Amino acid sequence: MAYDIQIGYSSILTLRETVEAISLVKRELVRRLIIQFNLLKVDAPLISSAEKGLNDDFQMTERPIDFDISPSNLVGEILQSHNKWRRSAIVRYELDENEGILTTAMVLRRDIKQSNSQAVTFSEIGFDLLLDEKKITLLKIQETIDKVINIITEVEDILLLKFPRLNKKFGKKLNWTSHSELQKAMRLLSHQERLNRYTREHGATILYGLKKIITNNTIEISESQDVFNWELYAKIFVYDFILEKAICLGYCAASVNRDVLKEQLAITKETIKLKTEYDAKVATDELPVTLSFGLYKSQLDLFLLEKQHIGEVIASVWSDDFLEYAAKNGIDIL
Repeated sequence: MAYDIQIGYSSILTLRETVEAISLVKRELVRRLIIQFNLLKVDAPLISSAEKGLNDDFQMTERPIDFDISPSNLVGEILQSHNKWRRSAIVRYELDENEGILTTAMVLRRDIKQSNSQAVTFSEIGFDLLLDEKKITLLKIQETIDKVINIITEVEDILLLKFPRLNKKFGKKLNWTSHSELQKAMRLLSHQERLNRYTREHGATILYGLKKIITNNTIEISESQDVFNWELYAKIFVYDFILEKAICLGYCAASVNRDVLKEQLAITKETIKLKTEYDAKVATDELPVTLSFGLYKSQLDLFLLEKQHIGEVIASVWSDDFLEYAAKNGIDIL
């Protein structure tokens, strides 16, 4: 099996149908999310100045894509994540409680290891909600995820009406488990192997309890300390029977407040970040805590459209050998 593509694989949808399906899913998701969560759709910026600190470097494991801007001597960075930008924009746009901002973005992350489920580019739909900080609990995160999954299920039904050759994948049941519970049940397996087995057996799974494993250093996970509250952070996983492995479709979390930022910076010892404009505002309570949701649209397309490779649903840069293999085997790479 070359490039993790099964011998004899053939896409259910044609190239044109694939492009139509990708557009349909995005359009219907955005429309429903805006209505459900009272969101303002905003075009997020492509770049920001480095000194603002709006990028997410995933505990300094991913290099920024930066460049000098003439003749101002400014350093620009391509935004690899819009969580910090949305949180800052909520203040500028003077939104009220229970309102939020939604963005759609093509994300570029140069240090991701490309595979059949990951590309250096991917599409993401994200929103931040302005809520009373006391209301942002694990239960609220659960309720938010349930609502988004219901929306995805509705969109999937529309997709199946247009393309009945596809199979139904989302049900009503969501399984919640913590990182610690997963470790305890499958001690001898790697993190990915645990996810593979659990999601295959139980279906769509929400994984939480990140703070404990980062604090105890039991799993090497590069989640930035100045973006989300690790204690109020959950990720959505499904088992992809086409790829034969678990993939992550998105996350829901509370953004950090001043005390959480201080605590998490102490764990990772990256106090230099406080020099950025964004972290300084968090440290002085100038930014409200938000409920943040991110949907990895490319991974969702990969899952819903039953594709064998992420390159079939998102344009990226691939090796000549892979492109030659795909062409010989009738696999349409965008």
